[in-house]
Amino acid sequence: ENPFSSGNIAFPGEYMELRYDIWRAQRKSKDLIVDVDKEYGELFGRKYGGLVEKYQCDDSDVILFIMGSSSGDAMEAAKELREEGYEPGVCRIRSVRPFPDEEIAELARKNKVIGVFDRDISMGSRGILATEILAALKSRSIDTPVVGFVGGLGGRNLSVETFKIVFREMYKALESGESEDIKWIGLKEMRECP
Repeated sequence: ENPFSSGNIAFPGEYMELRYDIWRAQRKSKDLIVDVDKEYGELFGRKYGGLVEKYQCDDSDVILFIMGSSSGDAMEAAKELREEGYEPGVCRIRSVRPFPDEEIAELARKNKVIGVFDRDISMGSRGILATEILAALKSRSIDTPVVGFVGGLGGRNLSVETFKIVFREMYKALESGESEDIKWIGLKEMRECP
């Protein structure tokens, strides 16, 4: 008797064009994000990296892609491992939409192994960041081995030592030439599937 609709953003006749406009604006915002970060740095004396923040990536042989606060521990682990003679790099992803696919591809081409650390899991698949990065690489025919890591779920603690383990696993993949789809970091125990 009183039909209503809630939450619609456009009528069906305009919906596809609206979604296209949103998609196009997201794609165009990449340059804007970089420009705003640069301008902010000039005004206030510090930058946040724009789409990605690179740490020790100029001469790295393996690189770990990561998001969020855990990247600080990953960067410290990379620093400490460099003191031991390794050459890891870290790339903190600062923007998911728009996704920095070109920046990721550029770094992937320069490294021998790519690690992706996710604090999430898409059940039956892999971490969401790993999925995005694999798609970005595949669409550009980049075949650098990728090792996906999942850890820190449910608030489980991550530390510098955790990321040293991650980097050492990446170097094992570099030495063996084999990479696993997903490595779970910090499990209390491995369980058999029922």
